[in-house]
Amino acid sequence: IYEFDPFLGAYPLLPPDSTYPAWLKLSDHIKQSTVSSVFVAEGFVDSYDDQIEEELSKAQQTLDRQQKAEAAQAAQNDKNSESSTSQKRTTDTILEESEDTMEVEQPSTASGSSKSAPAKRELVKRSTTVKFTPINLRASFRKGAVGEEVTRYSLDKSWLLNHLFTSAYHSDVSRFLGEYQAAFTTMLLCYHLGAFRQWKAMTILVCQSAEATPSPNFTNFFVAFIKTLDSQLASIPSSFFTDLLFASSDEADITANFVEISLKSLGRNILSGLRHGHCAELRKPMRQLQKSVMETFEWKISGDFKKASTKVVEIDVNNVPLMSDDDEYEEEGEYAPVIVE
Repeated sequence: IYEFDPFLGAYPLLPPDSTYPAWLKLSDHIKQSTVSSVFVAEGFVDSYDDQIEEELSKAQQTLDRQQKAEAAQAAQNDKNSESSTSQKRTTDTILEESEDTMEVEQPSTASGSSKSAPAKRELVKRSTTVKFTPINLRASFRKGAVGEEVTRYSLDKSWLLNHLFTSAYHSDVSRFLGEYQAAFTTMLLCYHLGAFRQWKAMTILVCQSAEATPSPNFTNFFVAFIKTLDSQLASIPSSFFTDLLFASSDEADITANFVEISLKSLGRNILSGLRHGHCAELRKPMRQLQKSVMETFEWKISGDFKKASTKVVEIDVNNVPLMSDDDEYEEEGEYAPVIVE
């Protein structure tokens, strides 16, 4: 490492005793298989975002619908212009047909070009796009689910996490975290919007999986995830989050961002598991993450992760469980139930 020029890489290596190991922590799960599957252009990253066209297409469709609705309303209010409007539509149709004919004839008359411009753009797009695993947080329940199951897994992303972890990542922790790290480093070094979306989706997916957090099947996964996220947050300044891209959906707190909200959700999930005697292995990494974000970003994650929490259930004379202090804790503050009369 000391033989490298510290300014020739994608990131600085000064001082090498601390900077280089920090970058290793950001990529220790990225393997050659991750690079091959995510960066299809032999490891090269292009600024093209494959989701931009889809979003622009949806926006254009919405705009077209609005324009059609306005045109229909104008036609209804002005009946006298019906004939002229009809004539204009006929003229537009003729012009569109003429343009379509020209587009069809153009490739055959072009000289020295074997492919049309749209075909070339599609070829470039396929060779330069970054391909992440699709994650739809809005469809976080199984197909065919109804009623209570839809409600539960719309809030708790555990079903979606388990489904993706077993099907897309083949129950391999390094495969999941490798893509997670690839998304983060691509976002950090290349300012790639698609990579940011993937990192955001994967962060929310894990942190909002309340049912999976205390599960023994995911213990090693959550330990590695918390350590990875801690290393990522330690590598970026606090000003990195002062942007609309990081804004959360909580309109009551405009200063919050999705990372802070997600970490608080993760903390509550771990505390809930600890109260029931589960996920004790998550105390140490979560305590370190809690300390780090408080020092760097002044984000307060509630909960004491220093010692094991036990839940004692008292029984009254009628064999009815009495409410414990932990149950009372859930009824306080912003998580208290709202009584509608």
